[in-house]
Amino acid sequence: MKRALKAFAVLFALVAAIMLAGVVYLSSHLDEFKHLAITQVEEATGRKLVIGEARMALSLKPEIIIKDVSLENSEWASRPLMVKAEKLAVKINLLALLFREIVFDEILFIAPEIYLETNAQGRGNWIFSEEPADQSTTPAKKENKSSVPVVSIKQLDIKKGQIYYREGATERESSVSIEHFTVQHLPSGDAQTLELEASYLEHPIKVKGKAGRLKSFLGNVPFIMDLAIDTTDIQAQISGKITRPMDFQGLLIDLKLKAETLSSLSWIAGSALPPNGPLAVAGRLSDHKSGYRADNFSVQLGKSDLSGSIEFFTSEARPKIVAKLTSSKIAPADFKRDAPTGMAQKSAENPQAEDQQGDSPYLFSDEPLPLDSLKKIDADISLDAKNIALASIPLQNLHMKLLLKNGLLTIKPLSAEIADGSFTANLIIDAAPEVDKVTAVIHASQVALGKLLKALSGEVYLDGGKTDIDLELSGQGDSARALASSLNGQVFSTVGEGQVNYDLSLAGGNLGVEILKKINPLAEKQKTSRLECMVVRFDIKDGVATTDKGLAFESQALEVLGDGAIDLRTEQVNILLSSKSTVASLLQIKGPLVKPGVNVNPVGVLKKGTSLGVAILTGGLSAAAETVFDRLTAVGSPCEIAQQGLSPKK
Repeated sequence: MKRALKAFAVLFALVAAIMLAGVVYLSSHLDEFKHLAITQVEEATGRKLVIGEARMALSLKPEIIIKDVSLENSEWASRPLMVKAEKLAVKINLLALLFREIVFDEILFIAPEIYLETNAQGRGNWIFSEEPADQSTTPAKKENKSSVPVVSIKQLDIKKGQIYYREGATERESSVSIEHFTVQHLPSGDAQTLELEASYLEHPIKVKGKAGRLKSFLGNVPFIMDLAIDTTDIQAQISGKITRPMDFQGLLIDLKLKAETLSSLSWIAGSALPPNGPLAVAGRLSDHKSGYRADNFSVQLGKSDLSGSIEFFTSEARPKIVAKLTSSKIAPADFKRDAPTGMAQKSAENPQAEDQQGDSPYLFSDEPLPLDSLKKIDADISLDAKNIALASIPLQNLHMKLLLKNGLLTIKPLSAEIADGSFTANLIIDAAPEVDKVTAVIHASQVALGKLLKALSGEVYLDGGKTDIDLELSGQGDSARALASSLNGQVFSTVGEGQVNYDLSLAGGNLGVEILKKINPLAEKQKTSRLECMVVRFDIKDGVATTDKGLAFESQALEVLGDGAIDLRTEQVNILLSSKSTVASLLQIKGPLVKPGVNVNPVGVLKKGTSLGVAILTGGLSAAAETVFDRLTAVGSPCEIAQQGLSPKK
């Protein structure tokens, strides 16, 4: 035991002597170490490193303090320096010198400024080598390189730093303030622990976990990561690896993100997002030779969800998205954007003024439709949703297939169940030619109209009313008004038996209820009436929808037959309805499409000589109501005439 203790004391004294000698050596050879650091950095980056005044604090772990450190930027960069720091403190491991290694136990940057940017082609200034390293290095050079000591860093700290980023293509700039950043190399493997406290756009950011070493990233060799990120109302987890990080290739990364609301991401998105939530996103990101892929992708926002796989192809002339998505529910409320605070306050203070300001005399807008975006990307997307709402219409078991190529958008088929019935639709939008073209074909079968109206308005206007709809439309133009003004096609709809509610309290500006109130002689006495059938049929040519006895309504208390025209170019309506009603044998609906007027027994009739107009003119407005109506319906009931286009007997 005494011999062992004596041997240990001698060894300790020897090591202490060597370390002391190392301290003395370092203190007298600082210039050599400065030169070595400059040489190592310039060989690794091809950039000039400048080191200012250096001094050494003597201890068993000597610390070299250097002032004014800077690293040269790329030749094309907007600034001459990529990195500059007021102060750099380096702690050297003396024992490693015995094995011809230079080990920095800790490197501390104080108040550094790091400028990252890309050029117009997207190349970053952090990519130091223009070409891969020359593999034909001569033996003499290899021998010379082997004489250079191995340099490694155990821990890197940054305090009170600033990172600036500039995107060359858009000249957009941003910055991140660093409060504290620590990277510590783990004893085993190429991993290192990482801790970061920073702020971006005045939002605090905390990052903690493991990541690969910087030399692995810069050397374009496999780089691992397992990081937890916390910021304002957002928590994210990133784990996986990148095989070639400098090329952003060989990705296999799992991502999870949670946020209290969608608006929590507004500062990241750069625009105001609605306060809907909570939000949860997950998926696995990978890449292939043509682009990137997200598997096991899922999004949950409030009560809505979406999952599946998404691929993004970048090798084509235009980017292309291929997605296969499913959903159990997509609720409109989860995506609804509330009115801005100022507007809501203004409406509360003076709702009438707000309504008047918001009213428009036209239904169709002149604003250009965003169809140019269809030319910038291709897509192949399928969606299966168990419950979804389109334009506030609740649908079940929706299936949609969307194809977009060269500006030609095809949605075929679009099928779903709606209000106990079903519908299918095909939509084609061709934005490739100079004039945008739109074609739509829709068929609905046995849709419960009463149930659908209740879902849209919350009111019970009708109970039952199984409805079939056939619609074929085509038009062209770059705005909603241009499309409406050029429409050609047909609209045909039939409604079956049901119970009509004449409750005056439900009128609320609804045109259909107002018409029934005025034309039904029993409206004041009878609140409901049995509906037998209803028909709507229009032929549309060059933006003008006309119907010749194509409007029919039959109920227990009322029969109506009508025709007329809707000019979509001027948005004017002129419709005539004839019935046996002793109150209103003739009703004219005339005026702007957004709010037409309803006139009882008007003096004027349709200018165009439709069958209904001719019959009325022939019979005379002074004739008994039933005489005119009987003449019109001599060949069949109103619904039969409207469906078959029958003409009255001569």
